[in-house]
Amino acid sequence: MATPFSRSMRSLSTDGFTASLVGLAVMVFFLLLWGTWFFLVRVPLYESSQSAQLTGPQIVTAVFPAEALGDLQRGQPANFYPTGQVWEQYGAIPAVVTSVSKDGQGDQLRVQLALQPEEDLPFPLAEDVKGRVEIEVDRVTPASMTLSTGGLGPAGNPSQIPGQGY
Repeated sequence: MATPFSRSMRSLSTDGFTASLVGLAVMVFFLLLWGTWFFLVRVPLYESSQSAQLTGPQIVTAVFPAEALGDLQRGQPANFYPTGQVWEQYGAIPAVVTSVSKDGQGDQLRVQLALQPEEDLPFPLAEDVKGRVEIEVDRVTPASMTLSTGGLGPAGNPSQIPGQGY
């Protein structure tokens, strides 16, 4: 049986829109929060090398592809992650890039880093300790990263994002 028009109008007038307005306000709040993150927060981009080795007291030498030459510069912050069961519990050791040079073959870069531990290391580092290195090359917003990946960024080429494509 059909509902009479007068009965449906009475239901509409007594129900109200409070729940809908509260839901809409919550959605707008979260949309603004996400938009702020997407357009304003800068996230770091890293170049990483799996072939790093301690070559002197507090000095690490790492090998990177030659394409990273424009991204790696002296003074950039980095992290050295020594391999081995003892070091997995300790985590990263902060470092700073001290020099970037081309290898003799020209297809690789040799990067030297100076370790700068924030506290005393639990174990002394032996000269043959190997590990991996991550160097922060840039900080970009998620919006600019998305545009560059889609081919709409300044370079128009997704391989131009620092730290990507290597």
